[in-house]
Parts: sequence; C-alpha cells; structure tokens
Amino acid sequence: MLGNLARPVWGWGRGVTPRPTPLFFGSATGGKTGCILYTILGSARRHGLNEFDYLVDLLDRLSDLPSEAEIFNMLPDRWTPRKP
Repeated sequence: MLGNLARPVWGWGRGVTPRPTPLFFGSATGGKTGCILYTILGSARRHGLNEFDYLVDLLDRLSDLPSEAEIFNMLPDRWTPRKP
C-alpha cells in the first residue's frame, strides 16, 4: 500500500530505483546546517517573530559581534530588532 502512495511523489515502484527524496540536503554537513537553520527559524516563529527579518538581522549582527556572550541576547526569546 505504501508503495502505491509513494510512487506519484518519488517514482518508487516495483523494479524502479528510488531517487533522492525532496528533503535531501546533499551531504551530512548540509543536513546539519539545515537542521540548525530550521530549528532557529522554528523558534523565531513560535515567539511570533518575522523569520526573514530575524534571520537578516541575526546574520548582520554576527558579522560585527563584540563578544561571544552577546550571542545569547540574539536568541529568538531575547531578540530585539535594531532601530534603523
């Protein structure tokens, strides 16, 4: 039964070699990076933040971060956007 459901999505079937699934990241390192990004953005969503604005500000601040201790102030539950 599962083969019949998966066939339209991935092309699986009797005698067919399965192709990579759509969730394939390309490598173990890519998968780890993807998991970290999905976790950070999921946490931002749970805290009611705009994920894109949060990620842009986070990446911008990381480039000129004065100390490692300030990273904890950039977590989604403590983050405040910069004033333009």
